[in-house]
Amino acid sequence: MAPVVKRFTIPIFIPMQGYPFACVFCNQRNITGQYDPPGDELIIDKIEDHLRSIPVTDTGVELGFFGGSFAGLSYQKQVHYLELVKLILKANKSLVFDFQPGLIM
Repeated sequence: MAPVVKRFTIPIFIPMQGYPFACVFCNQRNITGQYDPPGDELIIDKIEDHLRSIPVTDTGVELGFFGGSFAGLSYQKQVHYLELVKLILKANKSLVFDFQPGLIM
């Protein structure tokens, strides 16, 4: 029998980035108190910290951009974030995005 793979998600919170609306139900700035997106160094540090705490065997790791709409970010910003995390993706990790379907072009 194949081993059970445990999934771990490393969250990268990008509050309201790429999302132009701010209703009471989804305004991540008001809900979390985080107004600015994390800088590159903080993103890398967070990923490295999480990877150190995740077992190496029988695990799946995904990196998630949450709290905004990745699809709503400018193309340049999307590429910037993907370039920043490409080493993690090369290590057979997966990527998940929080997005609003109406913002996909």
